[in-house]
Amino acid sequence: AFLSDGPVAALPLYEAALRSESDDPDRNAEHLTRFSWILKTVPRPVNAWTIDSETYSSDVSPDGQFVAASGRNGKIHVWNRVLNEPALPPIETDLGTISVVEFTPNSKKLIIGVSRTLKIIDIAANEETIISDDLPSPIRQVALFPWAKHIVVGMRDGSVMRYATTGDKSFELITKHAELITSLEIAPKAPTLLATSEDGTASLIDLRDNRVIGTLEHDDGITWGGFSPDGSLVATVSKDGLARIWDATTGEQDGAPLLHGDRIRCAAFSGDGTRLATGGWDSRA
Repeated sequence: AFLSDGPVAALPLYEAALRSESDDPDRNAEHLTRFSWILKTVPRPVNAWTIDSETYSSDVSPDGQFVAASGRNGKIHVWNRVLNEPALPPIETDLGTISVVEFTPNSKKLIIGVSRTLKIIDIAANEETIISDDLPSPIRQVALFPWAKHIVVGMRDGSVMRYATTGDKSFELITKHAELITSLEIAPKAPTLLATSEDGTASLIDLRDNRVIGTLEHDDGITWGGFSPDGSLVATVSKDGLARIWDATTGEQDGAPLLHGDRIRCAAFSGDGTRLATGGWDSRA
């Protein structure tokens, strides 16, 4: 484990050994020493903040300076991570749970989705601009399309719409799923959108003409989808207990799926794109 995946990968082995040799004080001491050494090498929390409600959405600005978090009580908190202090007073809304907070690529503004309202907050000026307060369905997801200056919004009714921040500044329907949108992501190096839904399908869409490249299917609701760092692959995970890999260009499945014993909640690609980590309700990762 030390040679192939690093010391952290050895922790489960030491934990199992510690349990199996719990009646041997000398072996216990050896395992605990190894545990202690490994834990000293792993990353530790640098900042910690509290909010007066269950956290529902959070984001870190691309430049690493700011952290934003929203609660079920309709408040948004923004902190300056470098100075370790609030960047703004708490932002309050009476519209209910704030479903989305996401920084713009330049880290200067914050996109907020709450109920049927989409807002932008200028952090330096502490100014709020309402883009729309009468969208056809409550907002569930937001993705930013920076080079075309568009905001993509996924909604509870399965609609995916695009808002142009320049020009006529209007909303355009891109696609419509049968159930709510669970995740939205834009490819890192191409104008391709991935939208996943509770209806068990995900759409790969070319944002230049809204053409559907492929429809990715599971046997139950898809909980997350994302691109590999180079944009060549797409991963989707589902309540059907499967994680699938797809070709981002063709929409074809790439290899056999990974099976969990229960629904899968989340996943993430490694930095080099060669591995996918998944976490499921079966207490396995």
